[in-house]
Amino acid sequence: MPVQNVSLCTQEVGSGQLAELLGLTDRRIRQLAAEEVLTTYRRGKYYLGDAVQAYIKYIRSGEGSLRGNPTVIAPDSSYNEERTKLTSVQRQQAELKLKVAQGELHKSGDIKVLVGGMIAVTRARLLDIPTKIGPKLCGKKDLDDIESIIEAEIVLALQSLADYDSTVYATRATAELKVGDDVAGD
Repeated sequence: MPVQNVSLCTQEVGSGQLAELLGLTDRRIRQLAAEEVLTTYRRGKYYLGDAVQAYIKYIRSGEGSLRGNPTVIAPDSSYNEERTKLTSVQRQQAELKLKVAQGELHKSGDIKVLVGGMIAVTRARLLDIPTKIGPKLCGKKDLDDIESIIEAEIVLALQSLADYDSTVYATRATAELKVGDDVAGD
């Protein structure tokens, strides 16, 4: 049998063969033909070269990824976009870690513990006022003296709220960061 010299560009293939070659389903090939992405020259027949080139053009145009076809991937643009997003997130995480180490940013859990502790100490001191000043007020009859004693104890009790030292927290946060504490979990 003599070997025919048939160019791949003009070789005719059926939709099933083209689907197998492009890694698509026969139905998807027919859909692409209906969308006029692929051109048939006879019912269910395609020129191999024209079909492959048309499909490549379709993929490069990015239209293929918009149709919900998982086999069609937009060329490199989605990879670059995802890579850019990942790099941006990594940069933001590094900036947050730096701010924690510098004492400019505090984790919400640490703030809850700190404020809760401050409130508990202040509450205890306020509730302790009657016990502390009761004996002092026992013999007092002058209203101004009584008010000044009560006010002095209240001011002393509230002083714990004003005595917050952020450098103590910053030192603790830096030590935790060195141990491997992660900011991203908050």
